[in-house]
Amino acid sequence: MPRPILHGNNVYSIVEECERRRIVLFTERALEEGAEHTDVYFTDVVAHWFDHILPGNILAGVEDWDLEQFLQHEWERFELGRKHGWPPLEFETRAELLSVLLEDRYKAYNVHGSYGLGGWVVARGVHLERRARRWPGLGR
Repeated sequence: MPRPILHGNNVYSIVEECERRRIVLFTERALEEGAEHTDVYFTDVVAHWFDHILPGNILAGVEDWDLEQFLQHEWERFELGRKHGWPPLEFETRAELLSVLLEDRYKAYNVHGSYGLGGWVVARGVHLERRARRWPGLGR
């Protein structure tokens, strides 16, 4: 089975499991004969930030982001959050945060949107899983 494609997929649901430190993006791609469903699992999540979440989000992709470049870009958000215990790591400076993330084998992932959803996730891993049908949601 070929590797699932994320470019052009609709992100129809996002689930954050705080205690399991996991985030799942539920996506689907329209095909002539129906739809292909691919879930994006981020595991051991320590920090994330999403913006522009809309009905009909279109994903461009999920890519590795060099941790040093990522922290240069996002340091202010971490510096402000640190005063409120976020993320739950011990650091004072950008260099210390980089060291902690590298030592604990975290990676930064850039979530690119073509429309709507964009952002990033810092986690130990990401993997894709195909699903036979659309995830039914959380219910009421």
